Amino acid sequence: MSHFMKDKTTLTIGIGAGVLIGASGFVIYYKLKRKLDKELSIVTDTVCNLKLEIHELKERLGEIENARTRPKRRVTGYYSVHASSGEEEDVYEEPTGGEEYEQSELFSAETSTLVNGIPAPDVDLYSTVDKMLEGSDKDKEDAFNLLQEKKNSHFSHSADYWWRLAKASFFFGQIEGARKGEERKKELVYEARQHAQAALILDENSAHAHQWYAITLGTVAEYEGMQAKINSGYDFKEHIERAIQLSPTDPSPHHLLGRWCYSVYMLTWIERKVASTLFATPPTATIDEALGHFIQAEELNPGVWKENMLYIAKSYIEKKDYDSAVMWLEKGSGLSTISQDDKEAQKEIDGLLPKYRR
Repeated sequence: MSHFMKDKTTLTIGIGAGVLIGASGFVIYYKLKRKLDKELSIVTDTVCNLKLEIHELKERLGEIENARTRPKRRVTGYYSVHASSGEEEDVYEEPTGGEEYEQSELFSAETSTLVNGIPAPDVDLYSTVDKMLEGSDKDKEDAFNLLQEKKNSHFSHSADYWWRLAKASFFFGQIEGARKGEERKKELVYEARQHAQAALILDENSAHAHQWYAITLGTVAEYEGMQAKINSGYDFKEHIERAIQLSPTDPSPHHLLGRWCYSVYMLTWIERKVASTLFATPPTATIDEALGHFIQAEELNPGVWKENMLYIAKSYIEKKDYDSAVMWLEKGSGLSTISQDDKEAQKEIDGLLPKYRR
């Protein structure tokens, strides 16, 4: 079961508690800056797209040049004996097609069997990486290193590679954050956003690309202040809803949308006032909407996701249904604690159970 978006601050829509907007001039400045930020974002996306296209063209040109200059492999032929003026002469014959045969064989050898539209060797790598990203922190670190090794290979042309690298970078950032501090985590999170953006550029119909772009966008916003957090909240929801549209049976986007609804529902009074000042239509959500998404994630992959169970319980706490909350807390507590994310969820479960258990 994929544990996406384990740091609860990632999903915060970014309205800092206690921030007061006292001057109308700041609101005007903010709106102008938001417009400029959007325009700059479009320019950034265009530049990133051009860089990817240039990189791909260089790779293809290199492959063509290598094919042209590559020493020809001698193709086994045969000797035939021809009669000429009464004398026998040994003549070497190319196999059918001669040089054309060799060129044809070169290209056919480079064409791999496709599995669901992906070359078979790539499927093997992705399958290995996916299993590692579901494992321990050591497995996640190994997955990150493995993907990094493939960064300058043909994999760079694939959205499937980039969103996996975004995911691995995000997880490794959490691991490194615990080891080396916030700066290393921040560095990896920014890299993860770039990787997710590359995946979206290569395939805007990739559910995983939308999902990981949303996750990394929200995390990066934590380092960029209130305005970025507010903007990322809307963008986060848009990309997660697109991910659900593209892959409705994946439990992870449902959990993430539940987290967004839960965060909006939990906004303080002052945070709501700030949002209504800055936006004509501030975000709204109910606890029942949040709970519905968490339950749907659980139904799609039942009994294995500790953090999702925690948020089901927290939703029931908000509804004052403490018996149901305790039931889900106990279910979550009964699951194995493998990763750093599981440890954080278990710590919160341990704090809530004594408070609500009768």
